Amino acid sequence: MKRAPCARAIRDVEVLAQIRRVHEGSRGGLYGVLKVYHQLHRENVLVQGTPVARCTAERLMRLHGLKGVHRSRRVRTTIPDVTADRAPDLVKRKFTATAPNQLWVVDFTYVSTIAGWVYVAFAIDVFFTDDRRVAIVDVNENGSTIGCA
Repeated sequence: MKRAPCARAIRDVEVLAQIRRVHEGSRGGLYGVLKVYHQLHRENVLVQGTPVARCTAERLMRLHGLKGVHRSRRVRTTIPDVTADRAPDLVKRKFTATAPNQLWVVDFTYVSTIAGWVYVAFAIDVFFTDDRRVAIVDVNENGSTIGCA
């Protein structure tokens, strides 16, 4: 003869239904324990007259394999060398020109793509900065060979 489920087991079934609803409603399961718990409290969800405890949500989510999505750690792309010599400021921070081809500024950056990092270099003639015209662009998968020539 089998015993009837205890009060905790009966409550767990009801709580799990609410947890699944919130978890799956978070764009396919983004929410972890804390966000599920806080969402249940924002909605004033009561199961058998009492609010859901965080430890209950944690226990049931762990037992049923419900996990949130972790944000990936940001990649640190630039690590400055404090001992290296700085490039001289040839324009003395005056980014103006009275005619084309007097002053060009260049820069490069990293862009994360599905295939990996892509390095983008661009050059701008300062005379045309009102137009925001980028004169030369080079896209490369190897940052050591990038150039605008």
